[in-house]
Amino acid sequence: MELGVPVTLSVPEPNTWRDLLHALDEKSGELPLKGRRVALQEYGASNPDLLKGLADRGGIVMRVPVYQWALPEDIAPLRAAIQSLARGEVHVALFTTSVQIIHLMQVAEEMGLAGKVHQAFARMLIASIGPVTSEALREQSITPDFEPSHPKMGFLVNEAAERASSLLERKRN
Repeated sequence: MELGVPVTLSVPEPNTWRDLLHALDEKSGELPLKGRRVALQEYGASNPDLLKGLADRGGIVMRVPVYQWALPEDIAPLRAAIQSLARGEVHVALFTTSVQIIHLMQVAEEMGLAGKVHQAFARMLIASIGPVTSEALREQSITPDFEPSHPKMGFLVNEAAERASSLLERKRN
């Protein structure tokens, strides 16, 4: 309401694309999409499943890519982080978006270190901001150890700090 735009539908946490489609289905009688234009603000990467889900419900979808996640020109810091991971020097990894793990593993593969990075992830704490990022981790054969109680950065950092020692001990034993 800050900008004077009324909220027609509120989606409960963790606010995934699946939650959005479910909420739209529950309100389909009072909020039908058939024949309506739907502007979809994309947050760094396009979501083909969401686009299809909206179109399947009759929405005429217009993508609005506000920004795009891409590797920077200088990937030396990422390469250095991958080398640290491969050497087992990292104990905790926090992932806040699915594209982070995709890019990390893409560069690790190019460096010939994907296998060592996977081995390192098996010995360290992996925290994921929420279900979409956790799904991307699993697609890379990496199992997240936890998601925070709310899919927000502050919760992720605080809960990782609180739980890291006990979760690492349990994982390594």
